[in-house]
Amino acid sequence: MVDFVFSDVVDVNRLQRLQASFAEATELGAIAVDARGVPVTATSHFTEFCKRMRADPIHSRLCRLCDAHGSCQAVINGRPYVYKCHAGLADISVALQVGQVYLGAVLCGQVRLIDRQLDPIWQVSSDEPWQSDRSLAELYEDIPGVRFSKLMGAADALYELSREISERPLAERPASSPPSTSREAAHMANIQLGISLVVRACLAGELPEAMDATTDVMDAIWRIPTSKDQITATRNLQDRLLALIAELASGEVAGHSKVVLEHRAAVAARGSQRYTEQLFVERLVDAVVTAVEASHSPVRVTLRTLANKMTRQWDGELTLEKAAEWLAVSPSYLSRSFKAQFGETFAAFRVRRRIARAKLLLAYTTTPIGQIASQAGFNRAGYFAKVFRAATGVTPMAFRAAVSNR
Repeated sequence: MVDFVFSDVVDVNRLQRLQASFAEATELGAIAVDARGVPVTATSHFTEFCKRMRADPIHSRLCRLCDAHGSCQAVINGRPYVYKCHAGLADISVALQVGQVYLGAVLCGQVRLIDRQLDPIWQVSSDEPWQSDRSLAELYEDIPGVRFSKLMGAADALYELSREISERPLAERPASSPPSTSREAAHMANIQLGISLVVRACLAGELPEAMDATTDVMDAIWRIPTSKDQITATRNLQDRLLALIAELASGEVAGHSKVVLEHRAAVAARGSQRYTEQLFVERLVDAVVTAVEASHSPVRVTLRTLANKMTRQWDGELTLEKAAEWLAVSPSYLSRSFKAQFGETFAAFRVRRRIARAKLLLAYTTTPIGQIASQAGFNRAGYFAKVFRAATGVTPMAFRAAVSNR
């Protein structure tokens, strides 16, 4: 067996740039270690809590033990490994390999989960709990909380990044290749994260979240300077969704593949338009979520099903009473349950979906505001303007003007 020195195989300077860009885009702490667990990059976006913990001899030992555990599990599982450190923070580990040779790992995380626990939970116990240190406890409270779906989206993005690093060893890289700027790398990492979040939301059957993530990633793609690269990034997203359709509803993939090819031919002929691309990607997103819903046996109508229905019919007239009848519950029970699950009322959810659509139409089309009001499900333009201003702080006209002046 050949012994590899990490820096002989991986361009550490490039890894450092990519790690820093990833940490900036995801707001997660990150570091890379070699096969022995020794850091090979400087820390990126570390929390003050973790800096203090790693500076302490006792806690630092436990931190290294967590790093070693995460690294080993990542290489054993062959996929991103999500776990909790001894302080209860969620972390991700992704192995760096060339062939069957384990080089090290990229570790990131240092966040508190706000919507679920990891199960099973692997966590190093400490004989001297850090909670007894008041200053550390205060720093812990400052650590941001994230949803599990975002953490898993970051895990997918980190895995893609690790593959790109591992599959292009140092000896194969052209010496003349200029390094990506930090800003460009951060932007591409953000797009990759966005695509992962779309996929995660689709697989969870969460159409509202998938649509919001689609808008975010399409916005990021449209900030790419060249139209050619915009089209490439959009096709990457389409291909990911098409692959999910093939996996979940193989009988429908041929039809969707044909539609994708026809759409791409149209784009080649007339150019790529932001709102048109949004609608097309949303069509694929909806197809994936529909396939996920159909895979549930028996099919159950739940609050999540209702939220998906409201997202599909964002301009419709689905009232609380009609929704309650559909779910076979009372309107008052539905109202309480809906707010408890989604953190907003039935009416607020419906208005937010309509405003989100109106913002897209205002930003990326020349449709008159009166028509946008109607398309967004508002009977009167004046009422639409009032609701839009309450939601965004500006009038529809001011919003359109601000977007066009960017």
